[in-house]
Amino acid sequence: MRDSSNRRVRCFLCNQLVPRSYLDTIHEDEDTPYALVTLRISNKFGCICSGCVTYYALKMGTTFEFSSGKYGDNPNGNNGSLSDYGFSDDDDETPSEASSSISTSETTTSTVLSKSAEEKSQDEKDLELFRQKYDCLDYSLDSLTALVEKTVFGQHEAVKKFLYALYFNQMANLMEDLGDDPFKHKHIMLIGGTGVGKTLLATTAAKAFGVVHSVSNATPITSAGYIGDKVENVLERLLDATNGNIELAQNGVVILDEIDKKRSVPDGSGRDVVGKAVQQELLKLLEPSIIWIKHHTIPFYTGNLTVVMMGAFVGLEDIIKSRSKSTTIGFGAPKNASKPSMFQVTPDDLIEYGFIPEMIGRIPIICTLSDLTHSTVVDIIYHHLERYNKFFKVKNFELYFNPHLVNKIADEVLESKTGARDVEVRLDEILRPALYCIFQSQPDGVCEIGENGEINILLHNKKNPRILETLDFPPIEKYIEEDE
Repeated sequence: MRDSSNRRVRCFLCNQLVPRSYLDTIHEDEDTPYALVTLRISNKFGCICSGCVTYYALKMGTTFEFSSGKYGDNPNGNNGSLSDYGFSDDDDETPSEASSSISTSETTTSTVLSKSAEEKSQDEKDLELFRQKYDCLDYSLDSLTALVEKTVFGQHEAVKKFLYALYFNQMANLMEDLGDDPFKHKHIMLIGGTGVGKTLLATTAAKAFGVVHSVSNATPITSAGYIGDKVENVLERLLDATNGNIELAQNGVVILDEIDKKRSVPDGSGRDVVGKAVQQELLKLLEPSIIWIKHHTIPFYTGNLTVVMMGAFVGLEDIIKSRSKSTTIGFGAPKNASKPSMFQVTPDDLIEYGFIPEMIGRIPIICTLSDLTHSTVVDIIYHHLERYNKFFKVKNFELYFNPHLVNKIADEVLESKTGARDVEVRLDEILRPALYCIFQSQPDGVCEIGENGEINILLHNKKNPRILETLDFPPIEKYIEEDE
């Protein structure tokens, strides 16, 4: 008889060949799925592997009792040959009697074993959707944080808070799918000045996490009965991002930018159609509810969404200073009280700023992003230079950028108060002449950017590649240091 220690069986749901027992995975990877339960479906014998058994139990309303603990260990004590589980030792595809350790609570075993091919195909589709929704939970938060911080610089604590909230909400969705009571979701408020990376953080984290997301501007949103954007439009954008897959959309992330523009500011008549009324409309996103979208043809359940609201919140710092000042004056006040900052914002500050308590009470995580520092801007500049360098490499050029010029650009960006958005504008201003030149399908060479922004392009001569031709461009005057 042939040695069957390395034989594999095919899982009915994921359709992959898996080892017969957990012991067989030790020689490969302990996380590899292995055969767990044998079934007979449509006159075929197979298994449900360890990676699919939780989903199968949920789908069929079935509970599993494992008397031996592992597939491949025969409960009768003979270590489980293939024939003990419905397979011949001569041919894996030849069925015989199959043993099963399944006990059902809501359906009978005979019902499970007589599933048609069409139902099996639907199970495979449902399993694929299940994995799409929750594969993100296989990654550690530290690895996701490191991945996001390759693009988002200087916001370590905000990144960790944001990813924690995403992970918590997806885990809560999984537990609800498995029949547990729903958890209250941890929606997020991002606060920070212009250009510090709020949108970049939200979108990069969602992409790294593998969760569908959409970005909407809150400024044009109005209350029902007025011309403007509506909550329904926000959800429709999320649905469009999934190509119409409502299950994935209901598990996604809604990003609302410029939410500070929706603060309550009543006009002379006492009406507030763009502030408090809109906030009340947005409550439907923050709590479980059904919203009909696409001309009232598709019901959208909002209970599994992660909602991210963000804005610059101009004037909020004055509220924090006023509150801090009143608590640090008089007897008993601390002598070395720290200067108030946006990191000390409280829910009461946001309510005083103009948001209704019902809304703030449903947003438990408030992330304040740090202002840009010189070293952070330098990191952002080098990140953009790495991206620009891809254009040079396509044309077989090497790009050299003087570090002194990088520091000058960082100083200008900090003085401009426009944040990281100004970095790409300034780099394009410097690199445009060089890129214009190499885009002419010239041969390979070297491009040097000097301390004062001067550009030296050395091209290999077409007739004699050993000879370098130098093309000089005048430096950008504002980067030229004046003589003392």
